[in-house]
Amino acid sequence: MIKGSEARRALRQDLSQRFAYDECGRLEYIGETLPRYQDRTSNPVWRIRKIAYVEGSGCPEDMLGISWANSSTEFNFSWEERETYDY
Repeated sequence: MIKGSEARRALRQDLSQRFAYDECGRLEYIGETLPRYQDRTSNPVWRIRKIAYVEGSGCPEDMLGISWANSSTEFNFSWEERETYDY
């Protein structure tokens, strides 16, 4: 987990990002962490957002909103576990 002064520094600098796409090829998850942790996808050093789309037949492109994992902007989530969190 990134916390304390390290978390405050993270908010003031460039972050590394990872992206995951759904079966339609739409961007679904965005993860951010400090550059030195970018390869630690199983460690709880990420903050993660999920993009929700309008439901319908096929793959509608209309975005509904963006939510944080477990409603938290903290850097305490695992990128590999992104689908298990509440959004």
